[in-house]
Amino acid sequence: MVNQSIIDKINNQTDIVKLVSEFVSLEKRGKNYFGLCPFHSEKTPSFSVSPEKNIAKCFSCGKGGGPINFYQDIKQISFQQALTELASRLGITIEVDTKKSTKNDLYYQIMEKTLGFYEYALSNTEQGKKALSYLKKRGVSTKSIKNFRIGYATASYNQLYEFLKAEGYKELDLIKLGLIQKSSSDDSYYDLFKDRIIFPIIDENNHVLGFSGRTLSKEETTKYYNTMETPIFKKGEIVYNLKKDLKTDEINLFEGFFDVISSYQAGLENGVATMGTALTERQARLLRRYFKTVTIIYDGDQAGVAATKSAMTKLRQANLNVNVLTLPDSLDPDEFIKQKGADEFLNYYNTNIKDYYKYTFDNLLVGINLDNSNQVTNLIQKTTQMLQGASEIIYKIYEKELEKLLGFEVLLTTKPLPSKKTKPKIKRSSQFESAEKNIMVELLRSPKYLKEVKKNIPSTDFVNPIAATLRIKLEDYYEKNQYMTLSNFFLMLEQDEKDYADKALKGSLSYIEGLDIVKEQIIAWCDKIIEYRLVRKREELSQKIDETDNHELKLKLMEKKMSYKQIKKRSK
Repeated sequence: MVNQSIIDKINNQTDIVKLVSEFVSLEKRGKNYFGLCPFHSEKTPSFSVSPEKNIAKCFSCGKGGGPINFYQDIKQISFQQALTELASRLGITIEVDTKKSTKNDLYYQIMEKTLGFYEYALSNTEQGKKALSYLKKRGVSTKSIKNFRIGYATASYNQLYEFLKAEGYKELDLIKLGLIQKSSSDDSYYDLFKDRIIFPIIDENNHVLGFSGRTLSKEETTKYYNTMETPIFKKGEIVYNLKKDLKTDEINLFEGFFDVISSYQAGLENGVATMGTALTERQARLLRRYFKTVTIIYDGDQAGVAATKSAMTKLRQANLNVNVLTLPDSLDPDEFIKQKGADEFLNYYNTNIKDYYKYTFDNLLVGINLDNSNQVTNLIQKTTQMLQGASEIIYKIYEKELEKLLGFEVLLTTKPLPSKKTKPKIKRSSQFESAEKNIMVELLRSPKYLKEVKKNIPSTDFVNPIAATLRIKLEDYYEKNQYMTLSNFFLMLEQDEKDYADKALKGSLSYIEGLDIVKEQIIAWCDKIIEYRLVRKREELSQKIDETDNHELKLKLMEKKMSYKQIKKRSK
């Protein structure tokens, strides 16, 4: 276990603004910085970074914290690993117990043994010859078979099971890893992968996590069979062929295994695949750990175009630069290389890549009638939307593009137009503030009810903003400490937070008298905070109803206001 003073030292010496800027584009507003949250999809920046308090927090989804916690979340790594990496940046040495074994180590060992079995079966069995013949027909070289560690699962009922059993592994672990299943008719066990070419899914740390099996049987309706979700394999959180030691900050993103393999043979060695499914936000953030730019090379058909647009959004939200290569004639990369050859593919790759703005703008022009004023207006509006967050140079480029097309000067605003309407000022009722202070007092006493509070109140629900930041620091503190020592905790606080906490404690009878608070009382206080949010929403909607002259909008707002009233009643 790392000494608390070392943890505090790393948190205090890490510049939170500089750290967050590696992953999020930030804009300064007053004392703080704001950007789009890297942990969820949003259009309006709600991710706040405070250099004074050295914390980053999204007031929409609640994710964030101090430097170590932020880094752990954004990189999706363990607390220990985040601690070690940030310490390395600062030149601080931490002793890490590398000998400690985990359950996952056993799973990795079993999966590595399994892959070795599949690799052997491909090259050394009669059945494997059929699989090798198929791979050769698909143009997969011997070098690629070794590089991608492609294997073969025989058609045998339980050959893999017998092999792993002989190695001393337990049936329960093999079932958990999606390798075998127990027969419903008797007590025998059978292999789940049969007569399939095996593509191993290996993570950036060289751990075999799962497999995808391509059938060789014409009668089999399931073309690809993937490892089910296991303790170590979660399909939406990993990509195929990810390597962290590539000497580049750019990566090519494909849909399938054969696309990655064919492009590798053509000379593009930095390729990964989503394994035939839509890119997830977690996969986008995983790529952001190791790369700055992603070039999407999906299939050229309609489905591929739709998948490209979806992937672009997620990659940009992960703060990645995005390029797109659209292949002609609805071809996928594997088909293109086979039909036109590796040289033609590389030439096409080097001359036809478009950045996000160019790709999106060209798509806006498809089928447009420049003599139709409605379509021209729509084009200008959509171009402006596309450029939100772009630099002034990019704005100038597309102003010139529009001028060429339309024959007149177009000025695109670089910032959203300010709203004339002001937000309603909502008074904080004493009953709501009192409930929040009581909750803070209990959290300042001990972590006893921390889980209950986190379960019942999102971190975005608060009455007093100071209480919100105090809660963040309390959560950070209890991650590293089992008990509260107020003198140590107060060292983490700003003056306004100290004043709030000190006043709350001095005004609390339960704290002064050492009284125990029951769980039901905590829940009742939590309900008050939730009720405050609903009251606030209703007051905001009342203000909007008063301000609008649009009858249809007014009715919609009134209906929405009524829904909050109903929610409030149900929550009591």
